[in-house]
Amino acid sequence: MFTVKKQCLVDYQASYIDICKEFIQFCVRQNISRDPSRALDVICRAWAIEMEEKVNEPDLPSWLPQLSKASYGMVLGPGIDGMRMVRKNADSLVGLPNVTHRNYNAAETKGLDRKTFRFRKRETKPARPTDGSKTLAQVMQKSGVSTSSEAESPPTQRNDFSEKSVSPTGAEPNEVDATPHVNGSTTKVLQDNGAATTQSSEVSLNHVSLYVKGFILDTIASVQPSSQSGSIPTAWARYAGWEQMEGTPPEHFWRTLVADRGSNGKNPPVYYSRACQESFRKGGTTQGVVDTMGLIEHERNSVVAQFCRRVQAAIWNRALVKTGAERFGLVTNNVKEGDLVCILYGCSAPVVLRRHGPKQRSVMDCEMRLELRYIVDYVVQSYRTHSARRKVFRDKREKDKKKYRKWELTKKDEWEKDQTWKIQWELVREGLVRIHEFRAWVTKSWAIFLEDTESLKRKEEAISTMRNYVHVLLPQIYEIAAWAANLEDKSGTILDRLLRSTSDACTPESFRLTPDQIELWKQFASDKGWSDKWSAENKAL
Repeated sequence: MFTVKKQCLVDYQASYIDICKEFIQFCVRQNISRDPSRALDVICRAWAIEMEEKVNEPDLPSWLPQLSKASYGMVLGPGIDGMRMVRKNADSLVGLPNVTHRNYNAAETKGLDRKTFRFRKRETKPARPTDGSKTLAQVMQKSGVSTSSEAESPPTQRNDFSEKSVSPTGAEPNEVDATPHVNGSTTKVLQDNGAATTQSSEVSLNHVSLYVKGFILDTIASVQPSSQSGSIPTAWARYAGWEQMEGTPPEHFWRTLVADRGSNGKNPPVYYSRACQESFRKGGTTQGVVDTMGLIEHERNSVVAQFCRRVQAAIWNRALVKTGAERFGLVTNNVKEGDLVCILYGCSAPVVLRRHGPKQRSVMDCEMRLELRYIVDYVVQSYRTHSARRKVFRDKREKDKKKYRKWELTKKDEWEKDQTWKIQWELVREGLVRIHEFRAWVTKSWAIFLEDTESLKRKEEAISTMRNYVHVLLPQIYEIAAWAANLEDKSGTILDRLLRSTSDACTPESFRLTPDQIELWKQFASDKGWSDKWSAENKAL
């Protein structure tokens, strides 16, 4: 469960970025076994506080969701003493971590690719280049796109990107390298066209990269001005084809305004269409916006107020965009035309990436060296860890052997000195032999005799009596032996002693025999022919 407490170890000596990176890895590890298609949602929820930049420390990467992008925050209101909690941004499109419900399903059942998912920290300067080279693929994320056609399937010919993809022509394909921002902020994407480049000056690398796998779904064709304080710009309605803003609004428009979800994160109710129409009619569009805040505070129609609250949660500080495939969506206000709408495996909402490049040769050489160095260090560290664990287990095994040997010798000495146990064991062994003989007599001798005399009913009763007798004796054989060892009469086996003492008051109730069992045992004990036959068979064996 998402609410179950789990142990997350924090190294307070590490840098802030490294701590955040380890926290993301921890969240991914915990969630990937439950729902791999939502394991990356943690990079789309604002939780990381902003820290002061330090010298020689990388800037906070865009895949680290900063708390300044959270839906609510404490601000100093005008004319009010003290801080108060107000909305600052729209809600995250991935929603809260919930086991039973998800807002979207952008990647469908495609989960996070564990082989591709990794972090790389670049903190060095590359050497001067010599000749041309191609790019390494790096995939990162920027979240926060909601389209009005979420349910549509990806195009048949989609542009997949991954760390090791090959183009149909045999040359290396254009690949993306990005670091994601929360809720749709633009990311850095590096692209190489395969051309040889040279660089005479050194380029400083000081960033942390996140690698994931996904594919390009669409491209941002145009961007409208962003919403301010949750108001709906009337330009959005005209842009979506609702020129006069009268009558029933286009379905794709009002669904985009609420991110195609209701207040509970499920499909929007059908009356949102009429609520959108009423909001534009009563929202004071003469100023170029629909004042959703005023409608919430003064409108008596609760349906309109509910619709406006949902609109604010979806569009606050977000912009309306249109893609090349005529899809409408909501993104943060720093998205530009030409940015890529992508699906990341393991993220439940679409994301936006920005293409950059090509990479310089010096950057390529440095990243190659850093990657090789990382692989070597990882192998060495893994071997050292394996050797250390093997030594620990070997020492523990040897220590356990000595401890067990000592325990075994101690118990052996106690066993050799325990005369009471030896007496009881002799009684148990003799009793088990006698029980086995009694069972054989009933099934092989007495039952056959009764069958020959056509006493089938007596045969069945005898077998049933024997089984009940044995079922009483075997589970309590050690208790009966301990009891019999304390009797004054030491003659015979424990069964003989039990037979003689059944009527005594000192005999435990669970040990006592029934009259049928006593009668059957007496017949067994008086059968001398069977006793001689049994002894002869055992000697032959």
